[in-house]
Amino acid sequence: MAKASAGIGGGAYLDDSDATVSGCRFENNVAEGIDLFGQLASFGAGLATRGPTHVLDMSDSSFVANAAGKGGSGGGIWVEDGAKAVLARTKFVNNTAASSYTHKGAGGGVAVSASASLTMSEGCVLEGNVAGPEDVGASDPSCLSGQGGGIHVSGSAITLSGVSLRRNRCETGALDAGCSGGAVSLTGRGPQATAAVAARDDDNNNNDSGGAAFDDCLFEGNEARGAATNNVYSGAGQGGAAAIRFAFPRFTGCNFTGNAAEGGGGAAPATGGAVLLFLSRGGGSSPAAAAAAAASDGGMETPPPTFVNCKFTSNIAGSGGVPTDGNALGRGFRQGHGIGGALAAIASSPLLSGCSFWNNSAVAVFPSSSDL
Repeated sequence: MAKASAGIGGGAYLDDSDATVSGCRFENNVAEGIDLFGQLASFGAGLATRGPTHVLDMSDSSFVANAAGKGGSGGGIWVEDGAKAVLARTKFVNNTAASSYTHKGAGGGVAVSASASLTMSEGCVLEGNVAGPEDVGASDPSCLSGQGGGIHVSGSAITLSGVSLRRNRCETGALDAGCSGGAVSLTGRGPQATAAVAARDDDNNNNDSGGAAFDDCLFEGNEARGAATNNVYSGAGQGGAAAIRFAFPRFTGCNFTGNAAEGGGGAAPATGGAVLLFLSRGGGSSPAAAAAAAASDGGMETPPPTFVNCKFTSNIAGSGGVPTDGNALGRGFRQGHGIGGALAAIASSPLLSGCSFWNNSAVAVFPSSSDL
């Protein structure tokens, strides 16, 4: 399926439809359009699926170099409106979701929203996907930053097992504080994907979405890049591998290696070389927090973000995190500082068990007077 073009579903569009897809290749498809308010909006360049309870069952397929245009979500696949995507041995390579001045580019490989769900199993690969400004090299890309170079999830469930996420990245625009989630951006509210939690959700409070679970996944060489411009307002990267906001995922046996959150030219810090947690407390970190969570969550306690037997190796947050043009400080100087070479938890209460942290760095580089 090649060279198709549409606002939604450049290669294929599934609405209220169940589909089984095997051995298919989606390449060089484009989704580009304008929404009802005249804003740029593009969804699912390779494939878009939507509709409550409907299932996309896909295996042994690939999405290569598909592009969701400005205001884009899901360079490879867009899953929305309660649909379920179940993927096995499927690859997403070099797909893009571009930002506009009104919409962040979201999910270079896959975007999931509106109570939909995504399950990816062993053999799935996301590599070289990008979310963010379309013209990264411009002196002032006048658009918002990207979120989720590989995957962006908003208010939905995601389960990844044995998935490799390598060299994905998000880029920073000129209109906000910076991009988030080089490989994965997760925004929303939901518990960990456990049968016990799901069984207790009888009050329709969105907890049956299953939350987010990552088992035995590899996050390697992903980047959340800082702004290409050098001024005091330039944004910085957040969460080189994963940026998590208002959500409570569980990571088990995952390996975070060589990921980077890069500083911008301004004062904003590069945050979380591998993982950023922001406002993700959960309800299990203390009796008081549990009581507060139960009171606000229909009587149900929400588990905290959890990391079990995970490895964090050679991740970096800060100036010059990843040289991109031969300059040791990255693209020009990087004035901002770094916070959390491997993990940065801000107003969050993570639970870590059996994890190892080795050779990670939080770096601050300030220009000399001759550089200004």
